[in-house]
Amino acid sequence: MMGETQEKSTGTAVIIGERLNVRQIPAHLLSGLLGFVLMLVLAAIALAPAKGFLPRDPNTIINMATLLAHSRQLLQCLRGTGAADTSIVREKLLGTNYYTGVEPYEKAEKEARGYFKIFGGAPPPQNQPPEFVRNADWKHPLPLHPWTRLAAVVTMIGMIVALEVVLRISNAHAGIATTKANTDRHFLWTTGTGVIFGLVVLYLAAADCATRCLAPYAKLKEGGSFETTVHLDFMDKSKHRILFDAVKTQNIAVAFTTTALIVASLLATFSGALYSTTPIPSSRPVKLQTLDSFINASAPCPTCTTDTLLASLILDANLTFPSFTFEDLNFNSLQLSEPLDMKDGAGTIIATVPALRSRLDCRLYPQSEINTNFTVPDIPNQFSQNMKVNIAGEPCLDPSVRSNAVLPPGVSPSSVFGVATPRSAASSQCSDFTYVWGQLSDTTPMQVGYISALGCNETLETVTAKIRLTGTSLHVDTTYPPVVQENTAKPIKLRLLPLQYGLLANLTTGNQLDPFFSSLVTSRFAVPAGNLGDPGLGKSGLVADAIVRQHGILRAQNLNVNSRRRLPDITAQQTIPAMLESTSVTSLRRLVQDNASTRIIQSVLGLLIALTLVAWLLMPGTDTILPRNPCSIASVAALLADGNVFGFLGRGAEWQATEEMKRSFLDGSHSMGFKIGYERVRKRRGAEDVNGIRGDGDMAYGINVKRGGGWGGGEDVGLGILARVNGAQRGFVRGWGKM
Repeated sequence: MMGETQEKSTGTAVIIGERLNVRQIPAHLLSGLLGFVLMLVLAAIALAPAKGFLPRDPNTIINMATLLAHSRQLLQCLRGTGAADTSIVREKLLGTNYYTGVEPYEKAEKEARGYFKIFGGAPPPQNQPPEFVRNADWKHPLPLHPWTRLAAVVTMIGMIVALEVVLRISNAHAGIATTKANTDRHFLWTTGTGVIFGLVVLYLAAADCATRCLAPYAKLKEGGSFETTVHLDFMDKSKHRILFDAVKTQNIAVAFTTTALIVASLLATFSGALYSTTPIPSSRPVKLQTLDSFINASAPCPTCTTDTLLASLILDANLTFPSFTFEDLNFNSLQLSEPLDMKDGAGTIIATVPALRSRLDCRLYPQSEINTNFTVPDIPNQFSQNMKVNIAGEPCLDPSVRSNAVLPPGVSPSSVFGVATPRSAASSQCSDFTYVWGQLSDTTPMQVGYISALGCNETLETVTAKIRLTGTSLHVDTTYPPVVQENTAKPIKLRLLPLQYGLLANLTTGNQLDPFFSSLVTSRFAVPAGNLGDPGLGKSGLVADAIVRQHGILRAQNLNVNSRRRLPDITAQQTIPAMLESTSVTSLRRLVQDNASTRIIQSVLGLLIALTLVAWLLMPGTDTILPRNPCSIASVAALLADGNVFGFLGRGAEWQATEEMKRSFLDGSHSMGFKIGYERVRKRRGAEDVNGIRGDGDMAYGINVKRGGGWGGGEDVGLGILARVNGAQRGFVRGWGKM
């Protein structure tokens, strides 16, 4: 029996886990949606032209101007509709078909490409003057309407509040609802949440698109350069390019709406993990019987060394807490009144039981109330020294209280020290326990750099705690620490046996610490040794809390070893109701809301609200920029027809490179500007103009080129595009010096 041997043994481990399963209904729905998307992509590829049919990208205003410059009939139909709404523009264009094509130049050249133009349109007679619309009803784009924006913000705020309410319900009731494992009803929560988040993303996408469409015209409203107005393209670009260009051209509203759309993509990512189901273990009530109680221990105590050694192993050797103890708590030993059935399997027992624990009422003394002096023995080569401590608040402090500050050669004089002294029968100290700690001076060990003290009086109290018991011997489950109901604390009279701090393991720390403080800075519940020398009030509080905790563990084992007595008749004791949670699970599951996913989604929604509000503030008056949606050929053509941009575009501008075409808008060595707004339409030159009488004309809303001087402007006074305009002729040039 005593010899070493090697034998094989076979055991069985029961592990309750969950398999990762693929549900049929969600899998089929996803497969169907992916198939439908694939069909749409293939149809788009098949129907899209294989080759380009436009000479320029139509996503900028200036490119649209080059494409429309020679569409004379279309522009004549739209003359005067720059400020009109969509219905009036549609009415002007009804009754004919439109198509694109290339018309040869009047004098065909060998390498000439011809005029690109849009054919179609029924313009009014040339002798009939155009009617300029000014009383149209301008409206906000629907995604940018103030009420729409307000509704979106309120909806996102409501979603944040709803998520918080549901999360608290889930935490309070261990779930939201109960479902069965073989049904897909719980997927409605995830699907419904995903649909709501999808609607938010769709709105943000619509608001971003509308903001990007209006951005060039918002810049034109204020007036700007070629690059920041008519050549601005926020439509046919990736998101990172849009952000870069928006910041570069100071379109901050576009930057915020695009950022909001990018951030909104996180909603779909985390909505899938927002709700999950957890199995509900089978449970049934059981009864527990009390096996022992705590009594007054007799003195002298033959086992009063065992408790300290046991506590030292718990602190410094990571020993498991003995049965029915946990840190500073002592529970009565319990057993089941009836053995468990085989069908129950392994499980845990949850019960609410009374517990016994130590209570320390302490006072922390500051350095100003503590005096110290050292006594160095007059012996050659003696490195030990005694330190006496006098505390103003402890006038009856035991004069024998001193540190075991042995200062061996090579030890830094700034080492920390600590000493704990329980009150003995022969001592006269006031407090039941006194703790002194600090740090020696940097210059010499004969002085104290910092010192603090704690005086504590001890009593016992009973509390009620909720515990989990596992195993056949019903150990306290340390993975679920007992939950103490602090409002149930009641004092109890019980003889306290002395604690022998000196029997704790005194591990070498390189400092002047007694066994109690040595464990305080090395155990599994340790505080850093540097805290003992830190004069900060917060660090002193941490040391005091650690002292109280370590003392509670020592006292708990003292009571466990010396005061626990088995009851002679356990059948006479009242039983304690408990609940057995078995590992054999049922088909029922609880739908729970994930805390981490909730916080992430709430943060994302909060960021989206902030981005939406800032974008709203940066572009508030969207009903004063354009009378209609600018994302149509007719809408842009109407704005250009009532402006003067076409007068600067030469023949073949649609075939030119951008830099070459840009030179058409040079005013000498200066670049011309662009602006949208109302301009007075000058009447054709007539007799009244020759005699000096000028008519006021109508007001047209369109995109105009603004010149500040230099070459150009001659086309308005009959001198040609490149003619130099002198001072006398400037009054005849529209927009001279205005931006």
